[in-house]
Amino acid sequence: MQDIEENSINDEILKPGLQQQTQNFQDQGKNLEIISIYDTEDEKTEQLINNKLQDQNDEYVVDINQDLEIQMEIINEQIYDDLQDKMQEELHQEVDNERQEEIKEYEQQEADSNEINLQQGKGKRSTRLDQIVQQKQALFKRLVQNELNQGKQSFLIKHLKLGNSKGQFNFELLYKATVDGFKAKKFHQKCDNQGATISFILSNAGQIFGGYASQSWDASVNGYIKDKNAFLFNVGKKKIIYVKEANQKNALYSSEECLMSFGLGNDLHVHDDCHKENENYSFLGNSFHCPFECGKYGSLKAQKYLGGYKNFKVREIETYQVTQLRN
Repeated sequence: MQDIEENSINDEILKPGLQQQTQNFQDQGKNLEIISIYDTEDEKTEQLINNKLQDQNDEYVVDINQDLEIQMEIINEQIYDDLQDKMQEELHQEVDNERQEEIKEYEQQEADSNEINLQQGKGKRSTRLDQIVQQKQALFKRLVQNELNQGKQSFLIKHLKLGNSKGQFNFELLYKATVDGFKAKKFHQKCDNQGATISFILSNAGQIFGGYASQSWDASVNGYIKDKNAFLFNVGKKKIIYVKEANQKNALYSSEECLMSFGLGNDLHVHDDCHKENENYSFLGNSFHCPFECGKYGSLKAQKYLGGYKNFKVREIETYQVTQLRN
């Protein structure tokens, strides 16, 4: 009986401790479950982040590859264009050389023919190059007349300015090189102090081009003349080339040594006896704008844009006085 009472007493003493331990074990189990849940959530989150980063990396790699492909296409196109330009320049140079040889041959034949004419009194013999020159002169006459008629096909008329006025104009021929001679002195005798003038030029390459001066030519100046309305032009290309605003004070250069010159850096220079030697040239892009298709100043395209050759001879010049047409 005493043993039973002792056991009951012990149970009463031990019971709270066991209950506390049991509760502790239960709490620890819950904590472990919570930690396990957190660990699981962390793993899921980490996996989501890794998946997102992988997707972004994949997209970045795709974008990089696409950019590289585009850049390679651009580079390949640029290389192709450069090769094309190089081939074109070489081809043009070959054609220019052939033309120069043809012109030399023609001029020699012309000289021989003139000698025969003097000795035998016979007419000038006709050659293929004679016909080419005649065709170029006929085309020159037709295109110039088209501009002077101020018809729908004219592209120059709307760019002409006398002071601040535009409109219909009257054109009077002052100088014709094949009639008056190719001397600078003769040009200035005919054209100096005549007000605004427009000059049409035919080169030995068959190019038709020229320049407009709203101010008078004057050889006595022996220097530059300011002209804010001056421009150069190419009839075949129907292109107007304006003087740069910063270079208007150097738009024209007038002296006894040359027929006419436009620009500080000789954007167009026509020398004395311009039909004899290749001393005429054009450096577009100095005082006058360089056409976009020519590239930069000093390029071969820019130098050949007007005359057809880097240095050219002149076959014809016609200079007209420009006055406002009065009703």
